[in-house]
Amino acid sequence: MIGYLSGKLIHLDQNGLATVLVGGVGYRVVMKSSEALTGSPLGTEHDLWIHTHVKEDAISLYGFERPDERDCFELLIQTHGIGPSLALSILSVLNVDELTQAVLGRDLAQLTAVPGVGKKTAERLVIELESKLTPESISNISVLEGSSSSSVQVREALAGLGFSHDEIKTALGMISLDAPVPEIIKEALRHLRRAG
Repeated sequence: MIGYLSGKLIHLDQNGLATVLVGGVGYRVVMKSSEALTGSPLGTEHDLWIHTHVKEDAISLYGFERPDERDCFELLIQTHGIGPSLALSILSVLNVDELTQAVLGRDLAQLTAVPGVGKKTAERLVIELESKLTPESISNISVLEGSSSSSVQVREALAGLGFSHDEIKTALGMISLDAPVPEIIKEALRHLRRAG
């Protein structure tokens, strides 16, 4: 699974389909229509948090500039009747904080302002996400995860050892990320073993 890409933007169409060159390989990544990347000139470097979506007939990459956006997208597509395209549409209209407030405040009018979201879908979003989409679970994820390459290396190493996203997030939230990568991994493993 691809979770993160850092590379050069070499193509972008009006529908938000970007091609990002990473180590000589061009990855096609679907972006939000409102993404800041849309206005970026070709040849600029970008760091993208990726959701890899696997279907029987295709593997698609969805890219976000912040990890909390990707995490919110993943919560949305777990909701009955919400596919990747509609989830992307929701996040193109409402940012993570606005969506969280709309769900927790049961603001159906704000949710139905998104093209493709009717009253029943909005009600389903509130019911299914109310307990999951909390400020604590979404906001400040970027602070815990960091966007530095060392943080990404640590996360990938821990994921490779079989730890879940939530376990890694909790462990990294309890330690300093300023140390060298091997030291951060050792400290994270200490916390993970204690928690296990």
